[in-house]
Amino acid sequence: MAGRRLFLVFYVVVRPMTRKSARPQQIRFNGSFESVIVFSCDKRTWVVVASMLCFGCTKLDSPDSQQQNASLLKTPAANIASPSSVESPVGPLRFLEVSKTAGVRFRNHSPLTKQRHVHRVLGSGIGWFDLDCDDWPELYCCQGTSIADSSLNESHSNALFHNLSSGTFSDITRNAGLFDTSYSMGIASADYDNDGFADLCLTGYQVNTLLHNNGDGTFSRVEIPQGTSPGRLSASCSWGDIDADGNLDLYITNYAKLGPEKYPICTHTAGDKTVYIACHPNQLESMPDMFVCSAIRRPTGA
Repeated sequence: MAGRRLFLVFYVVVRPMTRKSARPQQIRFNGSFESVIVFSCDKRTWVVVASMLCFGCTKLDSPDSQQQNASLLKTPAANIASPSSVESPVGPLRFLEVSKTAGVRFRNHSPLTKQRHVHRVLGSGIGWFDLDCDDWPELYCCQGTSIADSSLNESHSNALFHNLSSGTFSDITRNAGLFDTSYSMGIASADYDNDGFADLCLTGYQVNTLLHNNGDGTFSRVEIPQGTSPGRLSASCSWGDIDADGNLDLYITNYAKLGPEKYPICTHTAGDKTVYIACHPNQLESMPDMFVCSAIRRPTGA
């Protein structure tokens, strides 16, 4: 039996340099989640977070294949067939733009400001999840409005598109109770309360939101510890059973503290001209991440 190799791929995120020491703290919560552990560095250093770990396996090469590989390394590059010259039984791989015909009418409203506010530069995410357990994934698109925009413009809201299982989608944002014009950045889906329906966590500027799937096509907002924090920009989030109790816990990464009263604005001068630029991470005040431990208890015998 051939052996196997294990490959590990890390996605690394460089966090802003800590300007003020922030000690880890723990907050007790008596609702759906019981505690928050906040992480930070005590020294002025770069914080590097490995936020994605991918696993893959492949068979070890046989002696014959190892010899073939060795001979291939000695072959002049000109004699090696290029990918375009190798015939494919299924033809070339192609992608087609089908958003309009599929009914996914969405445009991210995230205009840059003249002052190049940092959170306006980073953009927003999307997520796929099965809303109604029919094995057809729905699409959730995060959105953001400009800082001065307080309108309830329909096109400035996050959007949820229901998969009709025919290659088309229907916008059910309003019907699902998800109309939201606050700035959203990251999204993660998981069934945190073990009721069989996927729930959502959204991260963004100043507000992080937990959306409970009611199982009837609608969502309800659930309070989470430190859900609102002035000036905080949370980048992403992830679910995992940290304490092996069968319940999912929540980890939220925070990018930086951006105001709101003293929002960091940066400029660059070349010659006699000065322009606004997006601040480099080492010019920002970092914020500790948050780990939210679930307090949900399974029924006896579950």
